[in-house]
Amino acid sequence: MMNLHDTGEGAAWTVEPLAFQLRSPLHIGWRKVGNLMQTRPYVPARNLWGALTAALTRAEAAQQEQAAAPEDYNQMGQRVAESLVFTYLFPALTADPAQALYPWLTAGGLVYGEEGLAAERFDYLCLDSYASTAITVGQNAAETGSLHETEMLRPRTRPLAGTPLAGSFGAAADELGVPVYLVGYALVKGEGPAGWRGALERLQIGGERRYGWGALRQVETPPQPGNALFGRYHLSEATTPRPVLEARTPGPLLAHTLAADFNGAAPLAGVSGPVEPVVGRETCIDERPGFGAKLLAARICWAPGATLDQGQRVAVGEDGIWRGAV
Repeated sequence: MMNLHDTGEGAAWTVEPLAFQLRSPLHIGWRKVGNLMQTRPYVPARNLWGALTAALTRAEAAQQEQAAAPEDYNQMGQRVAESLVFTYLFPALTADPAQALYPWLTAGGLVYGEEGLAAERFDYLCLDSYASTAITVGQNAAETGSLHETEMLRPRTRPLAGTPLAGSFGAAADELGVPVYLVGYALVKGEGPAGWRGALERLQIGGERRYGWGALRQVETPPQPGNALFGRYHLSEATTPRPVLEARTPGPLLAHTLAADFNGAAPLAGVSGPVEPVVGRETCIDERPGFGAKLLAARICWAPGATLDQGQRVAVGEDGIWRGAV
């Protein structure tokens, strides 16, 4: 664990590296193009927060030998959010977060990771799709108009032979590929919510979970230097209400980052790249009851991979979305 000294103004934020081996295909919903349901090539922090909240709530209910009530999930989610913030998780071919294959829109086009793996190479190695259809009950036939294809992040890459990575992981990897990991960091205030480390050992996230997709197994990470994140950012202020990160050189944004004011939160200037609205859904007890029935207010954000034109400081806000540090 890496940390900054607590100066006495409350518990300090600390940085803990995270790595998960992907045990089954992963789909993080993005957009639909024709019949293809595209996946994001990363995991937003909110997905990990939701999976951890569900795991902690169920574990606590099991200890009390009772079923978890809807309000239990809400209360646990608030407890987690107060003392635990996640970065986005990015695919990697090792368990080292410094080797993350994050998107980066450079002058030469979209690449992935510090080494600049070309987008078409990343897609070939790490992405795949699965076609399926709904069945009409009683007819044992495909339901009209239901054929669709779901894009996924592969749990194992395609063979590395013939790619720039050939020979990097040995002859077996050239023929069989290598496991895919999801890597990132947890920013923890004090000790964080009770039991959170154990709950991370096995999680399931993303779409198509009924078919076993999105299964994760936590693995150890190699030692990390100092208080660095992804080799590009540093935790610069540890006792502020929200953790503050510093980018000392130009480079990619590694989370959705406010591009316009949102409820008083400051946007980040000096950025070039794509902008998109970030809209979420919540399941509420009283207000618009029903699974995912409540739509959250849209935040206009720079997309991950947009480029900081110069070194800046960012605060990590709710749902792991970055904003300008004031």
